[in-house]
Amino acid sequence: MFRNTIYRLFTLSPKDCYQLFVFSRHKSKLHLEGVISNTSFQFIGSNNCLRIFKKSRLDSCKFLLSERNHVEIGESSRLSNVSFHIPAKDSKVTIGKNCMLSNLQIWIEDENNLVTIGDNTYIGGAHLAVTGKKQSIVIGNNCLFSDGITIRTGDSHAIIDVISGKKINPEASVCIAEHVWLGQNVTILKGVTIEKDSVIGSCSVVTKEIPSGSIVAGNPARVVKSDINWSHDRNVL
Repeated sequence: MFRNTIYRLFTLSPKDCYQLFVFSRHKSKLHLEGVISNTSFQFIGSNNCLRIFKKSRLDSCKFLLSERNHVEIGESSRLSNVSFHIPAKDSKVTIGKNCMLSNLQIWIEDENNLVTIGDNTYIGGAHLAVTGKKQSIVIGNNCLFSDGITIRTGDSHAIIDVISGKKINPEASVCIAEHVWLGQNVTILKGVTIEKDSVIGSCSVVTKEIPSGSIVAGNPARVVKSDINWSHDRNVL
């Protein structure tokens, strides 16, 4: 009766808990310590859990959740125009403390998947797509992402070997370590690991592991300088 229902909350803070009865119809829970404004929730299943910790704020966000999914937003994080599109089951999204995320799409299509964004991370605009079962996108603490970022664990469609009849493009998880800077319009493809303190140049397409302290650029991306670090402060000596 209550499946595939959309609830739009224009302003909701912890003192407004009397409005949360709508979630119980889907056996879903919202643990709210922050503030939500102009945000919608669509349930196509039940037994989901959302935890929004204190001093965090969500504005113009969208949630589409299937069954038994868990979303956690850490203390003092700010989310604007972030979409959680999770028609899958038994998946988890964790956003750390003091994050600033805008124009972000988190897309989980299959079961038992994970997206983690670490503390103090900034994202100006990105599409994170987790496809395939038991896959993950893990982003470390203190990362800086420009806009136009794409990170994928798969190709979304199968490529079949006509002789064996088997799929030949399996999915693979992506791991981005702490303190990584992605320039504008960077694409990170399946199976990539980027080690800490690295910088990925604008419009790069990353297809393989990147060592720590590297600058990479190009399509496909290659290391153009090693033994570097970077700072948010552009005036540092």
